[in-house]
Amino acid sequence: EEQYGETADYALYGEMLYRNLVLLNADAVFAECDVWPDEESTENREAVEDAIRQNIARRIKRREDEVKRDYVSLPRSRNRLSVLMSFLNEREEVGRTVRSIRETVGNEVDVIVVNDHSDDGYDYEADLEGLNVHYYYNKYRIGAAAGKEKAVQICSTPYFILLDAHMRFYDGNWAKRIVEELDKKPNQLLCCQTRMLRKLKNGKVKDRGEMGVYGAYVDFDDSHYVPGIQWNSGDIATCLDYGQVPAVLGASYCSSKKYWNRLKGLQGLVHYGGEEPYISIKAWLEGGGCRLISDVVVGHLYREHAPYVLVGLPNLYNYFAIIKTLFPVSEQGPALTSFLQKNPKLSKRLQTIYPVYRKELGKLRKYYESSFHGHDFSFVRKINRIIPYEELLVTDAEKGRVTVVAGQIMQHAAETYTASLFEGKSGEMIALAEYAREMNDAKADEMASNLLSGLVQGLRNPDSPLTFSHGLYGIGWSFIYLLRNGFLKSGLESELAYVDRRVMERDVLRVDDLSMETGIGGILAYVIARMGMKQHNSECAFDETYMSHLKTRCQYIVSNPTCGHRTLRYALQFLFCKKSSGWDIMPPQVEEILDLPLFLPKEPVYQKKGLIGQAGFVLFLLERQRTRTNYRKFKT
Repeated sequence: EEQYGETADYALYGEMLYRNLVLLNADAVFAECDVWPDEESTENREAVEDAIRQNIARRIKRREDEVKRDYVSLPRSRNRLSVLMSFLNEREEVGRTVRSIRETVGNEVDVIVVNDHSDDGYDYEADLEGLNVHYYYNKYRIGAAAGKEKAVQICSTPYFILLDAHMRFYDGNWAKRIVEELDKKPNQLLCCQTRMLRKLKNGKVKDRGEMGVYGAYVDFDDSHYVPGIQWNSGDIATCLDYGQVPAVLGASYCSSKKYWNRLKGLQGLVHYGGEEPYISIKAWLEGGGCRLISDVVVGHLYREHAPYVLVGLPNLYNYFAIIKTLFPVSEQGPALTSFLQKNPKLSKRLQTIYPVYRKELGKLRKYYESSFHGHDFSFVRKINRIIPYEELLVTDAEKGRVTVVAGQIMQHAAETYTASLFEGKSGEMIALAEYAREMNDAKADEMASNLLSGLVQGLRNPDSPLTFSHGLYGIGWSFIYLLRNGFLKSGLESELAYVDRRVMERDVLRVDDLSMETGIGGILAYVIARMGMKQHNSECAFDETYMSHLKTRCQYIVSNPTCGHRTLRYALQFLFCKKSSGWDIMPPQVEEILDLPLFLPKEPVYQKKGLIGQAGFVLFLLERQRTRTNYRKFKT
């Protein structure tokens, strides 16, 4: 108790939790306590509390690991498919789901259910009696992910389907179809088509029909927790075969046990959340991929409220675990940006418990890196690039304007007064280069080349502001954009070395401005883009002292995440790259530095110039049209 000092009460609660004891509040105050001025500082108290939390997490993990191992695999079955469920407090829905299975396919499938320590008082064993179910009860709760993983290891059939415990089947052919698809290719992840069900207040279930979706896609937008997952109601990537989908969703996904174990299933996740993006990304990195069986329809009861409490920290941890095990090092920082901005308090607690799981996650990452060689992470991003519906509408309505606006840029680009990235020639050069490539337009290509020559000639203007949006750093970034995105094969070494030296003239430890436009954010955007050049045999001029100072500034930004989203994103990316040698920075993209305009006034007099106006609008339309061109309608 002495080691915990004034926080001994927290240690007591943790010990009681581990021993399954109950703490009751007294009805009245029976003792008073004076607070002395020499009690421990807040900082010391927080450190001790963190140590206690870590100790509790370590004990909980040890207990959960014990439950995960507490099973015996079933004897070899005559069936080829098992239906697996892990549930918590689902009451009568478990039995209804199993009856739906038995009514449609009889005993053609094994059924395994794992009760994850339900505490609702419902008699599940009695409800399932006579339904030929293998029933398992967890003496401690381990969560949805671990419960599903346990069920997979218990089953003895070559194939399985994982379900939630509130689903329905409609015909007697679904089990046969799943087996047929897995016989063709066991090394893949399948999902079934979803029919939406809603439970009314009177207890009756209303059938809303098929959802009209084609699997799902992983959402990498770091304005929310990454990786997210969304239903795909649009098109599919042309680089995928018909029937393949970027991701599975809907709680009816299937595979072979052998392939699942090669992917290491849901190992590394705790409790609830992130299962579908985790297993989908792994399936594509490994190479087997994901496929929708569109003619197998499974009813899914979607509820407004879960019959259990969703705990914030384990859910956040699962996103973190996916990032740490699957994302390239240079992508981990940006992906964690939303953690710090949306919930800094929970993010801090996450770092407290991370040491408990670090070894496990490290082993998983090492295994994935050495075993998965089907596709790289950029491919995973590509197939999951689904255009949001509102942007689709804009693209379709405005697709004829891209040539008109590009022509307007070419007419006035030579007379554009400023060389800046956001409102001047640098941004217009990028837009015309992209337009020339996409449209095979020689005139636009020539104009982009002329703009580049002019920017190179005027680069050493001593009056150029040392900023990103309207100054030298942004111009340098535009040069790197051309090189990294394949518009130039080589060159600009002396120009970039000059920008490097000018960047180092600003003492980042004294810069209070954290913005992208004029402060630290813009400096980081240039430096990180330049670090990406270093991987391609281009030497940066940044010395160790400068990089050390920049690291210190980034650590401050991360510990006080009140700056803009993009600045924090770059600060995290810098720190992750500096502490690891195994990183690869992807080519810079314009939408990393600013939001492209979705709207441009019809009248030129009202149109802004540069990336915040005409050039940005051209890039927006080109990127969305390119994405549409690379996609096709799903074929059932």
